[in-house]
Amino acid sequence: MKENNKKLAREWFEKAKDDERAVENLLKEKGPFSIICFLCQQMAEKYLKGYLVFKGKAIRKTHDLGEILERCRQIEQDFKNS
Repeated sequence: MKENNKKLAREWFEKAKDDERAVENLLKEKGPFSIICFLCQQMAEKYLKGYLVFKGKAIRKTHDLGEILERCRQIEQDFKNS
């Protein structure tokens, strides 16, 4: 695997972790549900895109979780249970 792929994947995972921390804080404070949902979608998207980059796959500019998840399923069978 290219070192650059690892670095890019790590960056995606770090951004996703930031979203996760924000969600946890908003849940504790009973924050706006719409913002919590938005951040959860963003978090999932970033983790999935990080996985694709880690596997050396190019990522398209899309927010369609179904499409991104399908690409992950083509690589790893465990995503089929998601």
